[in-house]
Amino acid sequence: MVEYPNFDKRERYGSSGDWTAPVAARFASISEDVAAEDREVFLQYKARRLRVRVTRVMYQNEYEGCVLGFEGVPPVVEMDGLQAGSMVGFHHEQIWGFAD
Repeated sequence: MVEYPNFDKRERYGSSGDWTAPVAARFASISEDVAAEDREVFLQYKARRLRVRVTRVMYQNEYEGCVLGFEGVPPVVEMDGLQAGSMVGFHHEQIWGFAD
């Protein structure tokens, strides 16, 4: 079953926002190209970065993917019910970066 958690959204460069926050907290510099299947992307959930492998491109800017895990020290496999191996749906504005 695919979950749709409330992932943190990024803002595009040039958009207005809370200018008192550090730049890294406001924006993510990523390509506006769509993500392809089997590509790994970084999302944020409650300010914690996680890695997701895109398994399905639903529409031009909507995806489904498999959570690979949360980053941090120590690495975390579960956070507030979202865990590694979960299938999630997300939108392009929720992608904070691409894994190379």
